[in-house]
Amino acid sequence: MHPWLPLSEHFLATHHLQSATSIEARIGPLAGLAPVAVLDAFRACAPADAVELRRLLADRRHRLIVKLLILATETVPEPLFEDTVRAGVLTDNPSFNKHFLFPCAIVHGRRRVMDILLELLDHGTDREKHGSAGALYWCSMRREHMYWPHHDGRPESRPAPDAPIDDLLRRFEDRALEEFFRNPALDVRRALVHHLPAAARRAPALGAQAIAVAREHSDDYVRQRILVDLAESALIPCKPLPTVADVPVTAPPDDASGDRRR
Repeated sequence: MHPWLPLSEHFLATHHLQSATSIEARIGPLAGLAPVAVLDAFRACAPADAVELRRLLADRRHRLIVKLLILATETVPEPLFEDTVRAGVLTDNPSFNKHFLFPCAIVHGRRRVMDILLELLDHGTDREKHGSAGALYWCSMRREHMYWPHHDGRPESRPAPDAPIDDLLRRFEDRALEEFFRNPALDVRRALVHHLPAAARRAPALGAQAIAVAREHSDDYVRQRILVDLAESALIPCKPLPTVADVPVTAPPDDASGDRRR
């Protein structure tokens, strides 16, 4: 097995990356990221490597190295697929979660990504339910409009079209309506309120109840957002960051004897 954790810590230390913002935003440099043998080991992703790489993907600080390896190899190894989607779901900044989501959709197709988002909306934590709604924004794009982030959207990096996902998008909206109504968590309601009007057309009774909850909600964002989506206001509010954080950014150990795993 390759020592993936030391590779991550060396990269973070070399580039002085400590804050969550700087780590989430990073997409390079890719040249010289790792020797060819290491990139080949990542592509092959043997079982022992997969265990360690999944552990890194679950950590806000160390998932960066996995993202960069994905971009450098332009692949998402099958054993890492679900964990990579989840890393995108748990990325706080909605401009940077696509660094994980686009590669997954390009390599494995949007329907597989949507299956994970629906599973997280149904059975995930409130933080994952919140993040799945943010991830949906990027996954609802046509696949040929997606791109590898390190190519800056150049046309030659665009993938071929894939199967439609309209049925899965409708299913997500319908589940979002149900989840909004039954789950009072603020992060969840902020993330899902946008989907209420569309789903309410298919479930008018529940939709009317959920929209009434949104109109009278104690949170400014929820109240203002439902008015926008009902075409009763043109002032789109700024969505706050989640109140419940992802796994904290880990700091390097004080000495080599410290436990460096999460």
